[in-house]
Amino acid sequence: EEYTGAGTHARRLRSQTSELVLLGADSPAALAKAARELAARSTEPGFLSFAAHSTQTTFNNNAAVRLAVVVNDEDDLRSKLGQAADRIDKAPASFSIPTGMHYSCDKADPGKVGFLFPGQGSQYVRMGDQVAMHHDEARAVWDHAADLDFGGTSLHAVVHPVPVFDAAAEQALEDQLRATEWAQPAIGIVSLSHLGILNALGVKADAVAGHSYGEISALHAAGAISDTDMLRIARKRGELMAQAAVLDGAMLAVPADLHTVRPFVDAAPGVVIANHNHHKQVVISGPTTDIDAVERALLKAGIEPKRLQVATAFHSPVVADSVEPFRAFLKGIDFKPTTLPCYRNAEAVPYGADAKAYSDQVAEAVALPVRFVEQVENMYAAGIRTFIEVGPSHVLTNLVDEILGDQPHAAINLDRRKKDGSTVFANAL
Repeated sequence: EEYTGAGTHARRLRSQTSELVLLGADSPAALAKAARELAARSTEPGFLSFAAHSTQTTFNNNAAVRLAVVVNDEDDLRSKLGQAADRIDKAPASFSIPTGMHYSCDKADPGKVGFLFPGQGSQYVRMGDQVAMHHDEARAVWDHAADLDFGGTSLHAVVHPVPVFDAAAEQALEDQLRATEWAQPAIGIVSLSHLGILNALGVKADAVAGHSYGEISALHAAGAISDTDMLRIARKRGELMAQAAVLDGAMLAVPADLHTVRPFVDAAPGVVIANHNHHKQVVISGPTTDIDAVERALLKAGIEPKRLQVATAFHSPVVADSVEPFRAFLKGIDFKPTTLPCYRNAEAVPYGADAKAYSDQVAEAVALPVRFVEQVENMYAAGIRTFIEVGPSHVLTNLVDEILGDQPHAAINLDRRKKDGSTVFANAL
């Protein structure tokens, strides 16, 4: 391991694949001029790091017009600043381009901020690696987790394994991480690493929520549990779900609205609505034979559902036997009252002030539905307009856009599967 003791140490070299450069001005014309002036200076190697540092430390986020570019070298900086200046001159309306140019001349109230935490299915091998390598706040989380006992194997060894060089070996790593006992704490720790950076930057939430397992991460962000307890709960929840995998059950994603799906569910006594993800996607869960019957009925009605690759019928009575052992484990957790609204999946309303009730509510949630549509709509009704997905991938960002549609809002993901983490994070900022 890297030596950290006394003595002289080599200087750390900045090696991010991209940098964030920020400019602000009183008018579009002044901003375009500033962008061209900075582009003209971007001629020598090393200038990009200087430009990123100097513009970030002097940036005024209250400027009338603001420009952010995410670039990977001096030529890219010069090109994007020139493109942005030309576009601002021609039509000075706000724009955001995925390639890394973001301009705003809006001064509208951005509303309140909500953090959303992803659940199982968002995991992938080496997630969060770039932000951990380049941000101390993110790396500290992994260092802390390395001291936790997860059956003799460290969490980072599963998420960031020794490299392999063939497709079969890589698939084996993905399969290991997909196991619930690893997936849930792994997703949680990436959420913690992102949360560490947001805290350092002063980005605060007015409310939080999660999707399925993500509710545990949300409880930590709301001050109800420590980071250590969050990861311990994640591991225990994952182990119990792994044990439940021997039970007969299946889940089906139906591309239809709740009103359309409800009669099919009501006709099958063992089947329940497990996830209401957005207005045109409902996930149902139950014993395999009952799910088979509903699938046939849906196909006959011209609706093509998709069988999910899951071990059993999660968020249904099939896994109800997991509730009591989970409840017993949670009784040993020191829950504190939430310090900001933390929305519950099962009821789509915030947890109450009585922290003693949290262990029961968290335990029972594993067999109850995820009412994500109602959660997001209730957050919106409470004034949340900016939704930030804190954790791996961008599943919830897409769901928020589907749920809210044309209603004024911003949905921002901090990560994207198989994309450079530093670049995605910079674009999010």
